[in-house]
Amino acid sequence: ITPNVSSEGPTGVPGTQKKKPTLPDPPRFDGNCRKFCTWHLEMRSKLQVDGTAIGSPADQFAYIYSCLDQTPQAMSAAYFEAGSNYGALNPWEFLKYLSNSYADPNIAQRALGRLEALR
Repeated sequence: ITPNVSSEGPTGVPGTQKKKPTLPDPPRFDGNCRKFCTWHLEMRSKLQVDGTAIGSPADQFAYIYSCLDQTPQAMSAAYFEAGSNYGALNPWEFLKYLSNSYADPNIAQRALGRLEALR
């Protein structure tokens, strides 16, 4: 008996589809803007490494929403219900939406200011 190798995994090699997640689940994001950058990086890594284990893009979209605490869930509920732009259920667009809502747009400017102050 030969195994069914028709499914392609994340590397494009037949039969290498991940069945178990490798990374731990990110903590629930509580809406604290100072913690968003690290949460966002953890979530991106989780989707990149364990995306096939989580499931389809729609499953990944729902996974991101499940990793939000009550306040961020309430804030993004309309976006989640609509399924993002045009109902695409794209997890990367959902992360972009959350970045627009919670990321510090002046972080690069502040970092440059700190570097200048060190000199």
